[in-house]
Amino acid sequence: MKTIRTIALATALSLSLPATGAFAQALDRDVGVPLQEARSLAGQGNISAALQRVSRARAAANTAAERRKVAEMSAYVNTRAGRYSAAAKDLESIGASAAQLAPMYYSARNYDKAIEMGRRMGNTKGLTIVAQSYLKQEKSAEAAKIYEDLIARNGPQVQYLENLANAQFKMGEKQQYLATIERLIRQDPTPTRWRALLNNLKSESLTRDAKLALYKLLAETNNITRSEDYIEFAKLATVAQEPGVARRIVTRGIENEQLSSEDPQVQSIVNAAGNRHQQVVTQFSTLKPGPEGYFRAGNALFGEGKYEAAAVAYWKSYKMQREIKQSPFINQALIGIGISSLRAGKTDIAMKAFNMVQQDSAFNEVAALWKLYAETRSG
Repeated sequence: MKTIRTIALATALSLSLPATGAFAQALDRDVGVPLQEARSLAGQGNISAALQRVSRARAAANTAAERRKVAEMSAYVNTRAGRYSAAAKDLESIGASAAQLAPMYYSARNYDKAIEMGRRMGNTKGLTIVAQSYLKQEKSAEAAKIYEDLIARNGPQVQYLENLANAQFKMGEKQQYLATIERLIRQDPTPTRWRALLNNLKSESLTRDAKLALYKLLAETNNITRSEDYIEFAKLATVAQEPGVARRIVTRGIENEQLSSEDPQVQSIVNAAGNRHQQVVTQFSTLKPGPEGYFRAGNALFGEGKYEAAAVAYWKSYKMQREIKQSPFINQALIGIGISSLRAGKTDIAMKAFNMVQQDSAFNEVAALWKLYAETRSG
């Protein structure tokens, strides 16, 4: 899709055509020839010389038609130079249409005038300029309304959904934002499409276990790309008694050249993961049957890549918590069932588990995202 600045340049270019011998013949020679030269020089990037030719033509222009052609060429040259305010002034001097002025005002960062002209246009292009101008002014609510209107008129095009999500996120409308992102991901469930969503949520205040589940989804969608993310993910996994996960993510970071095996911090994490692994192995046989014991067993098994066994352990934890009507780990257990089952290739069980996460819990958003991933991956 063309950018608004590209539209502005195309507008000015269309006004300056035709720049041929016929063009020069249609005007007085003292006007037509320097305008023809100005267009050629501007196309070559020699803006200073082009503006000199425009000034020469302006001084020689005597009729309204000549003055109009001078203003049009001046707008073209100024647009090529990125001097959008001057170009807008040129166009306004000859009574240009709103369709010509709106992109020029937007490019000049005169957003109030861009909004005025865009509304005057009234069509999809005009409303797009209005919406993007509101975004530039940090008027997210106004922008969101326009994008919703554009989607209603033209369908859920990716560009509209992206900008609507951006506005909703800035407004703090989390549920609406997630719903818009879901529509985007259903159209295009690529790593790039997941990246902004997951990184936005990662920056929020989450519990340790919820953040670990989010990092697992970042890894699942190939969006662990920064060294600090590898480090934090590995630390979270180690503390959660999933040293196998910590070792795998550090290894991936080294293989992707995001981490160095000689980095003292990386070595410390590897050592900590190894020590925790030994503790988990030692303590595993002594875990007492019960909600916490089964939950810890699920973590240990998941860390070792034994996903079906992990899902069973998490299920036992969940079931016992329901029976004794105590639920300190109930949502963590459901998240564990879901991710483990998905890794084990049992998408239907995973979906049921994600759906069972309590909506008022700290895990609700993460569960919804894992559910969306499961749906788009399988569908």
